[in-house]
Amino acid sequence: MTVFLPWGAWLPNFPTPPTRSLLAAAFNTFFHLTRVLPDNSHNLHAKTACVDRRMLYIGSDNAYLEYNEQHGCWVEAKPQVDAWMSDFFEGLWARSTVRD
Repeated sequence: MTVFLPWGAWLPNFPTPPTRSLLAAAFNTFFHLTRVLPDNSHNLHAKTACVDRRMLYIGSDNAYLEYNEQHGCWVEAKPQVDAWMSDFFEGLWARSTVRD
């Protein structure tokens, strides 16, 4: 079973928001970020998480603490989750690469 934790669940509780450079350094230690498409014509600012191909979360939550109001929704309708998987995720996955 795939388990999704809200972003804040694995971040420490900071008494004050940390600087972006500190967070960028920590984030880049674990992840490599790159654009999927070479131009800037396609953007997705919303964050998504799919759980066991049964539930889909789409929201504005970030992986860093900014103390902003966040909004999101869970989609449990199978046709919509399947459409997201086939029309978005699988296309993105097909263009992904593995870095050593």
